[in-house]
Amino acid sequence: MKLIDDFLNKTTMYRLTLYYLIGLVLAALVFSFLGLLSFTPFSLIVSVCFLAVCCRLVNTFFAGVFKVPVNLESAYISALILALIITPVKGVQGLFFLFWLAVLAMASKYFFVRKGIHLFNPVALVIFLASILLHQVASWWVGTGAMLPLVFLGGLLIIRKTQKEAMVFSFLITAILTIFLSNLLKGNNFILLFRELIIATPFLFFALVMLTEPKTTPRSKRLQICYGGLIGLGFSFLSPETALLAGNVFSFLFKK
Repeated sequence: MKLIDDFLNKTTMYRLTLYYLIGLVLAALVFSFLGLLSFTPFSLIVSVCFLAVCCRLVNTFFAGVFKVPVNLESAYISALILALIITPVKGVQGLFFLFWLAVLAMASKYFFVRKGIHLFNPVALVIFLASILLHQVASWWVGTGAMLPLVFLGGLLIIRKTQKEAMVFSFLITAILTIFLSNLLKGNNFILLFRELIIATPFLFFALVMLTEPKTTPRSKRLQICYGGLIGLGFSFLSPETALLAGNVFSFLFKK
């Protein structure tokens, strides 16, 4: 643990998250080559590179307009998260979709801000808008059995770095208990449901990466616990991005 903590202390939160997401993309390339994922390595490479370029250019443009320092790591992180939850493109039309996702995600970092505080998670916001306006939903393909070990191990490093263990635990417990109770009333097999939740959904990626985004979470531990519980409750009944946006509103209203 000392070696791990020494590494974490020398690495910024943004840099750690960037390394983690790059690792997931590289692993996905290998898994897609082996036929463990439903897309080709080429389509993943195209999506990742296209999103990275678009997010960098658009972020640099808005930074110049608003006369603020450029944070390229933040732009690349958004690009990689989008690449991990949007099914890799198969044609030109898909590239147009990715372009507008990148533009909206970067724009939200500058327009939905008050006194330096972000109102919404950029990725969650654009995925929500795409589902409403374009009727296209995120596949959250990173939530697969092949990716699970890396998602989990890398995610543990992130929550140790951010010291948001209580918030993540609050989310996990609330979501699992809510799902358990709702399915108990329906007579469903909770063991099978729990297995599917962990292996075939973005549950852990959402909890360890999306939930812990520092600029949209409350500062106090008490509010972080409430924040995690609220999103965990919403996760059981809403889409992941909608639940996170609801939590973002709570965080903005009660941020201290």
